[in-house]
Formats: sequence, C-alpha cells, structure tokens
Amino acid sequence: MTQGNAATHPGWCDRALCEGTEHAWHYSRPMVLGEPGGVGTTVRNVQSAPKDDDSGSGVPMVEITFVMPRFDETDTDENEYTIVLTGERALAFGHQITSAARAVVRG
Repeated sequence: MTQGNAATHPGWCDRALCEGTEHAWHYSRPMVLGEPGGVGTTVRNVQSAPKDDDSGSGVPMVEITFVMPRFDETDTDENEYTIVLTGERALAFGHQITSAARAVVRG
C-alpha cells in the first residue's frame, strides 16, 4: 500500500470519503458483504495523519466491521464490532478465514 499524508493521497484513497486533512483520515471505498437483517461485514483501508510520537499513526491499516443482527428478543439492536489490522495481519487473518471456510465447504 502506498502511504499518504495530508498533502498526498494513497492510491486507494476515495477522495469523496477522504478526510485527508492535517489531523484526519484517508478512507478507501468500503467493500460490503451481507444482506439486510443478516450478518454483514464492511472492509476498507484507512490511514491517519502521522503524529510526532511512537503511536504508529500514519501507517495504512485494514478496518473490518462486523454487523450482527438481532437474533432473538434478548438482543436490543444490531451490534457492530470493528477491528483494525496492519496489512500483514489482515493477510494472515484472510488466510485463517479461507482455511476454515475450505474445511467447512469440504465437510
């Protein structure tokens, strides 16, 4: 992934969604999987403006949001859970999911 900052945009940055200012974020177009009322995921690339500290800011990351619907009357509403991973960690996570899915499909 190409890194960007407030003055430049990474190649994946969607200018319509971008907040690429001095203290804001670059965003890619989200990739959404799911159906209304079902389990869904949204994946996009994000990158904050770099800070002058050791926080790791300014590094491109992959943001994954899981949407869980109401399954029964004990659930009050939909729940969203978001994780943010480095590119390397996201690749490893993708391989884990692919391996598990292959095992399920094969039976």
